[in-house]
Amino acid sequence: TYIITETLRRGHTVFEPTAEAEADWVHTIVTGAKDNRAFLESCTPGRYNVEGNVDARPRRNANYGGGPLKFFDLLAQWRREGTLAGLQLSD
Repeated sequence: TYIITETLRRGHTVFEPTAEAEADWVHTIVTGAKDNRAFLESCTPGRYNVEGNVDARPRRNANYGGGPLKFFDLLAQWRREGTLAGLQLSD
């Protein structure tokens, strides 16, 4: 809701992440991803290990590796900066 509210308050109706911001976030995910390959290889085939095909799930599809508190801090800092860094606003 913060992004929608700020987009409208700034006189715009559309927001999109920039290509650079998207690439930066993918880098954050990849570098912070937990190496759980051994666990996935030992699991019964299913949704989490792509039916036993561990190599089919690239690390860029991993969860944020810093944990929830660090993620919430990251969002709070981004909001405090107030620039909507990484977003492109338009009409």
